[in-house]
Amino acid sequence: MVLTKEQQATYVKRIRVASGPPATIMPENAIAALVCRTAKDLIDSGVVQNASEELVTLATSAADLPELYDGASASVFRVPTEEPPIKLFDRLVTCSVEDVDTYFYCLAELHKRRLRYESILSAQPFLALNK
Repeated sequence: MVLTKEQQATYVKRIRVASGPPATIMPENAIAALVCRTAKDLIDSGVVQNASEELVTLATSAADLPELYDGASASVFRVPTEEPPIKLFDRLVTCSVEDVDTYFYCLAELHKRRLRYESILSAQPFLALNK
């Protein structure tokens, strides 16, 4: 693994949805989706010229994902994976795109907030407003 200790620590921090006991971690297939979305965004934006086979493979896995903030539930933002998402993240980082880890962390923060918001909406009863 080529991840630095700082990258590993930040990765763990970003995939944690709630830190209170017990800590809640994003589902592995959601983390995999974020890694693949990062790769797809890099290729689609034209930031990466002559993308490596590894990056293309990751990006292809995101082909059927909804946009991060489509009207679809956060629960559909998932990619099946056979390997741990941190290994996918490591593969993404080894593609040598400058600040790719920062882009991933930002997407993870956005998705984390979306998951929290959906959790609040599902647990919070709404009072009917009298007109």
